[in-house]
Amino acid sequence: MKARSIFCLGIVTGTGFAQDVFEPSDFNVTDALIANGVDVSALPELANLTEKRSLSNPCAVACNSLKLIFGSKILTSGSADYDAFTSAYWSTQTASVEPYCVFKPDKALDVSTVVLLSRLTQCPFAIKGGGHTGFPGASSIEGGITVSLENMNEITLSSDKKTAAIGPGNRWGAVYTKLAEQGLTVIGGRASDVGLGLVLGGGVSHHSNIYGFACDNVAFFEVVTASGIILTVTPTQFPDLYWALRGGGNNFGVVTKFNLETVPQGLMWGGTRIHLQPDYPKLIDAFATMVESAPSDPKAVQILSFAVTAGSPAAQIQLEYLQPVDESNPPTILKQYLSIPPVMASTLNRTLTSDTDMLSAQMPAGHRYSFWAGTFKLDRDFMTWMQERHQKDVGSLPDQGSLTFQAFTVPALSQMSKKGGNALGLDPADGPLFHVLLYMVWDDKTKDEALNKAAGDFMSAAKQEAKNRGLYHRYIYMNYAGPYQNVVPGYGEESLSRLQKVAKKYDPAAVFQKLQPGGYKLEGAPYGEVV
Repeated sequence: MKARSIFCLGIVTGTGFAQDVFEPSDFNVTDALIANGVDVSALPELANLTEKRSLSNPCAVACNSLKLIFGSKILTSGSADYDAFTSAYWSTQTASVEPYCVFKPDKALDVSTVVLLSRLTQCPFAIKGGGHTGFPGASSIEGGITVSLENMNEITLSSDKKTAAIGPGNRWGAVYTKLAEQGLTVIGGRASDVGLGLVLGGGVSHHSNIYGFACDNVAFFEVVTASGIILTVTPTQFPDLYWALRGGGNNFGVVTKFNLETVPQGLMWGGTRIHLQPDYPKLIDAFATMVESAPSDPKAVQILSFAVTAGSPAAQIQLEYLQPVDESNPPTILKQYLSIPPVMASTLNRTLTSDTDMLSAQMPAGHRYSFWAGTFKLDRDFMTWMQERHQKDVGSLPDQGSLTFQAFTVPALSQMSKKGGNALGLDPADGPLFHVLLYMVWDDKTKDEALNKAAGDFMSAAKQEAKNRGLYHRYIYMNYAGPYQNVVPGYGEESLSRLQKVAKKYDPAAVFQKLQPGGYKLEGAPYGEVV
């Protein structure tokens, strides 16, 4: 049976829907597949479904049907291509997942078809962009359909150069490299190997002090909904869905194109500086001072990390400035850090791509990873408490790892109200804030339980200590969170209620809650809440 006899005509639309009802109560999945050009009657296993016969193996039916429709775009267990795909995930936990099949679509219509086939067969699926989530389930699914968007890798600059259309299969390094040819960039991730899915979790950027998070700089999304309809979602067209996609994760549809606003970017300054423990008080003070000074100079960026390596404590400060710097006469905002002599330094004038490559190199593929996140009001004494507690209880346990402090400055928080606001529930009045990443790396699978318990205990203790000091903030940054953290309710009751209404409107059958079960759902942690 040739694919062209099954898949011959696509109908794509994004207009004409009432704003209070999106999917009709009598929606028929088979009819939607036919509208996509899939001749369901030519697929015996699907034809049986139209006769309401039961399925003993829904994913076998779904994957067999996909194979008939799409041919070589489907990878199945036992093939060399399948093994190469699954083993290439960033974390070894995720690389251990074995989907029933892997589908590599080329376009939004292909994605629409796989979503509809999932609905018809009830075979669950997961969407993979960059695949940089450390825990299984978010970008892979055991026994289901893993949909890899890697072939949807368009990077197209608009004629006026104000926006760039970027496919979801890209990673930030490729995006920055391409746009740098025009002296431009977009507000995106800080590690070159991370994918575009970062936008859906908010997306902290080197440029966030000036422009806000990545999600605050989306001109429009192209989205496949639960009913297979392909929408162009803007601040004025489906504005409720536009709002929800800006931080609401994978709960509303599959984004098949990000149209991002561009900004000028030439050479910048950045790199790392390594310090020993006697410098810790100075580093924490410099961190807080830079956060407090952000309104006067938002071009400075920092990531302060504390680690214990082979029993020896050390700190790394990752510094960036969005313009070239003469270190003999630096901007005022950098002077406090630069006055602390490091034992090693790599700061220099470089491209954004070079800087993000450097950060990616610090998180190589092929290891077991655990991330935990938290947000707190800026306070030097509490930062010191966290550093000391981490060093005592956690620092030496994993093969590698760190306690990392980053900032949500008042200028960054102030950008979150543009274009109708985002879903994150952050308010400039709460700032400045610092957010924490507890990051652990190891290779021995038998250590999983002990390391996750130690991390959970540490974050629980930090949460309680922050509450005691009046410094706790409910927000958990999705892109740094772990599978034991309940992220979306941390956006606040108002935001959560609004997100639930949007999901019910565009996905009344809860396809993206039940058939795409991985990642951070609207309620509940992926593996059960600990922190």
